[in-house]
Amino acid sequence: MNENKPAALVKKFLGCLSLPVVCYVLIWLLCRSNGASVFVGGIGSNVATFFKSVCYFSLLCFAVSINLHTGRMCFDTGSIILLSTIVGFIVNIQTGDHPVIAFIAAIATGTILSTISGVLYILLRLPSMIVSLGTTLIYEALGYWLVRSFAYNGNVEMLSLKKEMTPAIIAIASNIPLMILITLVATLCMIIIFEYTKIGYDYRSLQSGQKIATDTGVDEIKNALICYAISGALLGCAGIINYSAVKAVQPSLNFGSVALMFDCFCPMFFGGFLMRYTNKNLGILLGVIGYAFIQIGLGQVQIAQNWNIFVIPLINATIFVLFMIFQSNEGRLRAAIKGAKK
Repeated sequence: MNENKPAALVKKFLGCLSLPVVCYVLIWLLCRSNGASVFVGGIGSNVATFFKSVCYFSLLCFAVSINLHTGRMCFDTGSIILLSTIVGFIVNIQTGDHPVIAFIAAIATGTILSTISGVLYILLRLPSMIVSLGTTLIYEALGYWLVRSFAYNGNVEMLSLKKEMTPAIIAIASNIPLMILITLVATLCMIIIFEYTKIGYDYRSLQSGQKIATDTGVDEIKNALICYAISGALLGCAGIINYSAVKAVQPSLNFGSVALMFDCFCPMFFGGFLMRYTNKNLGILLGVIGYAFIQIGLGQVQIAQNWNIFVIPLINATIFVLFMIFQSNEGRLRAAIKGAKK
């Protein structure tokens, strides 16, 4: 047993790195074949964009996975991101461009909004999918009303950030050390909370079987509310990071914000694949890094080949479907490979 332990650790380490490395190699080959580079420096550098994408998608995947992995499908994820970001930006502008205050306001708003969704889910005793559709409409309407009430720069349809008005918050997305720090802190907190605390123990017990867990004393309601609150805090932080890069928030109506939730499904399922080699949250981070390589590379190929704007979403959807097909048939593929070797 002890002799095999180093080999098992090496196998685990290589397994963890396999997906991001494969993603980078494939996208590097694609870029080379189209006369482009994955990363470019100088004017138009996409290095900061890469780290911003890793940070944003890590936070988004962590937030969505918390409830999704316990059977709670929450469609109000996008509306929470939008409304908490709008509040954060408005507070930031009103207080004189202080990014820390913007983060605090957005995180607090996201926590409150997500907790409200959790309370309604518990009180109404309806599936989380149904409850979240109702809260989505409410949060979208509130976001739209806030933008129209604080029509900065005369634009009543979009909350725009001007460089002369908010230079500090606009600089957030291009601050590589900050993006790395937020990503690492969020990953570490998720690992500690869900692997080494009672919250995580109860969370995993409920995943294994709710009736057995509650019969043994696990407080399902308390754990659900904590999960909703943590998810909302992550969404608020993710919103500030994402929209500081595009410098504007355009509120959505009639479920237009739901698409934001599906943005994280591909990297989150990449992370699910890596869970066999490591814990869930570290797997998600590595899956996000692989996904970010793909997005950066596809962006460079799009510029080189002048692709239509809809090509990359189509490729992303295709990658997601192919990956799901692979995961669903992985056992058969392994058996077929073993049979062919014999």
